Amino acid sequence: KSTMVFISHDLRLVKFLSTRVIVLLHGRIVEDAPASVFFSEGPGHPYSRELLKSAYDPKPVLDLNEGRKPPERTKEGCTFRHRCAFPGGGAGICAKQTPELTTVGPGHRVACHRCQPCAE
Repeated sequence: KSTMVFISHDLRLVKFLSTRVIVLLHGRIVEDAPASVFFSEGPGHPYSRELLKSAYDPKPVLDLNEGRKPPERTKEGCTFRHRCAFPGGGAGICAKQTPELTTVGPGHRVACHRCQPCAE
């Protein structure tokens, strides 16, 4: 048995090569899941969802929520809150507390206050 760390933005290649997917945002893990779950059931974090959606689009456009300004670099709050698609994703706890990785399924962890469990 061998282990290899493969870093890529090409999720089609990640799907082909990986047994586990870890998504980073601003140097923090926002999702850690078995590849089979990530690609079949779908990711839980809104950033992971945008990445996966753009991977299979010939002309990908990430939802930048033009009207929302990125938060200042602070240690508090979710770093994705300015682009979050979940209801209430930019306010409340998301602006005040950095989400910790939480188990949402077997071997599947997500760092998101609004993903409990990850539902569409």
